Amino acid sequence: MPAIYIGLDVGTTAVKAIAFDEHGQTVAIKRGYYPTFSPRPDYVEQDAEQVFRKTLSCLLALIRTLQTPISGIGLSGAMHSIFAVDAIGKPLTGALLWSDNRSVEEAGKLNRKSLGKQLYERTGTPIHPMSPLCKLRWWHTHNPELCKRAARWVSLKEYLVFRLTGAWLVDYSIASATGLFDIHQIHWCEEALKYAQIHCEQLSQPVSPETILASTHKTLAGIPIVIGASDGCLANLGAGITGPGQAVMTVGTSAALRSNAPAPAINPHGRLFCYILSQGQYVFGGASNNGGNAWEWLNNSLFGVGRTNYQKRFDLAAQAPAGSEGLLFLPYLMGERAPLWNASAQAAFSGLTHRHLPAHLLRAVLEGVLFNLQLIFEEMQNSGDNPAFSRIVMSGGMAASPFFMQLAADIFGAKVCLSHTEELSAWGAATLARKAVTGYELTPVEQDSIVYYPNTFNQEVYRDSFIHFKQLLKKYKYL
Repeated sequence: MPAIYIGLDVGTTAVKAIAFDEHGQTVAIKRGYYPTFSPRPDYVEQDAEQVFRKTLSCLLALIRTLQTPISGIGLSGAMHSIFAVDAIGKPLTGALLWSDNRSVEEAGKLNRKSLGKQLYERTGTPIHPMSPLCKLRWWHTHNPELCKRAARWVSLKEYLVFRLTGAWLVDYSIASATGLFDIHQIHWCEEALKYAQIHCEQLSQPVSPETILASTHKTLAGIPIVIGASDGCLANLGAGITGPGQAVMTVGTSAALRSNAPAPAINPHGRLFCYILSQGQYVFGGASNNGGNAWEWLNNSLFGVGRTNYQKRFDLAAQAPAGSEGLLFLPYLMGERAPLWNASAQAAFSGLTHRHLPAHLLRAVLEGVLFNLQLIFEEMQNSGDNPAFSRIVMSGGMAASPFFMQLAADIFGAKVCLSHTEELSAWGAATLARKAVTGYELTPVEQDSIVYYPNTFNQEVYRDSFIHFKQLLKKYKYL
């Protein structure tokens, strides 16, 4: 009987429990969804207990479906969430997500101080409202009574581990996304804790992502649970990214570009993240607020909400030439994280004339999203000895479009690949589980299922378009 490993990926809007065999084939999958609440502008929260219950029910439903022994479960989780719990582990607050912007004032003040630069260089987490570091400072300013009652400050993934095993533990990668963890010394950063006004006893114990735990839940008894890592780090692991010259590009609602390094890759301008997966394995890059959401916005604006056949719109965008006849789009509908770190940045079309049709607008939006990711790549080259990418593995909903895949290959001048699975984070968690349990990683039969190569003519067009894109950003004082 083949060994089965489960990757349990707890994302921002949904949990996915996926069973893989030793060849990387998906055996079964279960999904569960949970709501996000925004009680006030800039507030974005989830109910930690609700997320846990949906995650557990999803996992148990998958195990019942399989009706076969499970060799291990690897955990994956979204980064930057934080909330308070009391002495028995009961949540005292909602879980603030990465998109919660209530600490924008605290982040701005810290960025203007030399301490901000020092903390970024120690922790690898940019100073931004997404960071739990800034959220903690906000809490101490606006709700000091809550802070006195808080026994611990934890993430959603830590809460899951606690509810499954009874232990307050955090893997290195989730810890390093808090802005509180020294990625050089691999322990909590005293200067960051002092700024956040907490002490290390209020945080979980950092451990290796290969740490094996035993569950206190009777249905999971005897199944090794591997603590795993963050979804971003595991996506790189799942894509087979092992060093410089390769990257994972994720374009779903938002977008990100990530590569690996053997040592901390700290950007001199503080514009990129650098998280530790394990000793000697670091994942660095940038996350953008604007990806498929910009594409959806334009489609809804042109054709009406809920009336869009996206494949037809990709086909329409393909009718416009590379470079959209001089039309450029700044994709900052939601402000921006990397590489601008400007919550006030705004979107704009530039060069619009009477000859531009909906096809040009559609193509320009896709080009603008990818140009911003190319800006992130330029910053990545400033963060150490990083060559141009020869292989980019694409993930996220936009990867379903062959046109978008080819567009990325043309703009980056690299081969762009689809992996053997769309669920890279869950696959990374499963392969990490097998390595922890047996000493050997899971290896797919075929790493890249589809490969797109750059079109030489389009590549030249995009070199010029990208220069104009950067000039436009300088005009708006975004660069």
